Amino acid sequence: MAEGVPRTAKWAAAGTCRSHRFGGSEHGYWCKALADCLRSADHEVAEEFPVGGSRTIDLVASRDGKRVAFEVNTGQMAALLPT
Repeated sequence: MAEGVPRTAKWAAAGTCRSHRFGGSEHGYWCKALADCLRSADHEVAEEFPVGGSRTIDLVASRDGKRVAFEVNTGQMAALLPT
């Protein structure tokens, strides 16, 4: 984990971009940090962007007619991902 980032439940109180269906407070922290960074660079950011089949992408940033999708992975759930 990055130095200086506290492991506390305060992340949830600060607001997160996920419903916590799959991610925890650390995941939510990094989602929000990335979304804030993208917005400060004049991107429109969609959180929990639906991709079909009841699945979502964490963030989709749009600007100048281009879109980039972001899936945040903290490494804690990697063992449960399909191969």
